Amino acid sequence: MQDVSGQGRTIIFVSHNMEAVSRLCTRGILLANGKMVYDGTSENAIQQYLAHNNQSLESIDLKDRKDRQGSGAARFVKTWFTDKNNKVVTYFKSGDFVNIHALVEPVHSGFDAELFFTTSIYDSKGLRIMSLASGLKNQKIRINKKTEIKWTIEKIQLASDDYAGELIMFQSPRGMDMVDQIEQGFKLIINEGDFYGTGAIQKKGRDKIFSEFTITTIEQ
Repeated sequence: MQDVSGQGRTIIFVSHNMEAVSRLCTRGILLANGKMVYDGTSENAIQQYLAHNNQSLESIDLKDRKDRQGSGAARFVKTWFTDKNNKVVTYFKSGDFVNIHALVEPVHSGFDAELFFTTSIYDSKGLRIMSLASGLKNQKIRINKKTEIKWTIEKIQLASDDYAGELIMFQSPRGMDMVDQIEQGFKLIINEGDFYGTGAIQKKGRDKIFSEFTITTIEQ
């Protein structure tokens, strides 16, 4: 695309992938309900798009969301977060202990299945950062009644941003036999934090993740 645009041509790129839009485009046009609601720089268009999506999704309870994939035999109906003391919280800081909770409910009585569960985390531009997938640990969870699922991260490596979590449950490996899948099932807010415990806090936007590391010298 960049080679063609460099030849003086105009390319129209239609996408919901904000990372790609940010990387490839300089101008953005936002459409909503068939009407143009913004025309300007791509970065401003991305912010308008994200704000519009967040406002639309936050106005609907998870249990009432219709934008789902899968058989629908069981559904994600609620999400929330707790800290290391099991206190319900609405945001975290980089380096915090994080629990992500999801309530799963069979639609009909008699449903009884062992399922894989995944939550995939996307940054504010739609770039997938990581997945917490029970399938990668070959772990299934039996669902035959209303059940609470909990993913635990002992030290969150994510840098400051507003992240979106995709929720997925399925019966067979590699995501086949999808039962329920819902994009932007929750919003995970990570604020700037002292990840290394040294008092040094990295400014927002410089990194996407942090990692424990050591640095040593080797005599020559």
